Amino acid sequence: MTVGLDESTIESFQKLVLGESKRLPEPNSSTCPICLSEYLSQETIRCIPECKHCFHAECIDEWL
Repeated sequence: MTVGLDESTIESFQKLVLGESKRLPEPNSSTCPICLSEYLSQETIRCIPECKHCFHAECIDEWL
């Protein structure tokens, strides 16, 4: 039984690598809501298209 989104849908969501400024699009904070760790430069972030919320890619990919 497959639960969650298929891989192609997950991969269609925007991914970005944080720069030194660690600036994310609004309405995001500087902490991943899943693991509660602060984002660091050079980490890969994935954003949900409908709401623009961002997460560590490894955190949200597993959840989706």
